[in-house]
Amino acid sequence: MNRLKFCTTLVVLAAACSMLAGCSPTTSGTPEPTPSPGAGSGSKSPTATQGVFGDLKACDLLDKGMESRGFTPSKPDQAGGPNSCFSEKSGYGEVSLSLHSGLGIKDFPALDQSKIFDGDLNGRPAAEIHDGVRAEGDCMIAMAVGEKNRAIVNGALNTGTTAEACDFAKSIAKKIEPSLPKGN
Repeated sequence: MNRLKFCTTLVVLAAACSMLAGCSPTTSGTPEPTPSPGAGSGSKSPTATQGVFGDLKACDLLDKGMESRGFTPSKPDQAGGPNSCFSEKSGYGEVSLSLHSGLGIKDFPALDQSKIFDGDLNGRPAAEIHDGVRAEGDCMIAMAVGEKNRAIVNGALNTGTTAEACDFAKSIAKKIEPSLPKGN
């Protein structure tokens, strides 16, 4: 798998989502960041400073989901966002986990919307995104964490079909999902 192409695509998707999230077609004026809850109040609670995910680390969750599968220990992957990690297995493929605050499970404006399918995972609203980062052999499972937060497991196989990548990504997501907050 071409790691550079994979990371570049994730950066482009993250940048597109960030740009679109900050603008509204019905609001005029200069865009400014919205203060986070608790800003300026001196609050140091994890939820005030880190959003719904608190002190959860994507790498810890991914390692838990990848136990005994022969993948490398997960490493931070800024291409997927500030709380993202990836792991790989030579000759097989890669898997990543990204925890995004402020984005819902269908907030993928740069992707072909016909490749996003509604579903659920362990009773949690989810979306399955086919061929999101690259062509055949790639699948993302986006799990809702409240209304506007998500955890995304991306499975990218070196060889294999999108259906096989989705089966792989779902198997990892099912292990990670119980550790996610229910959201707000």
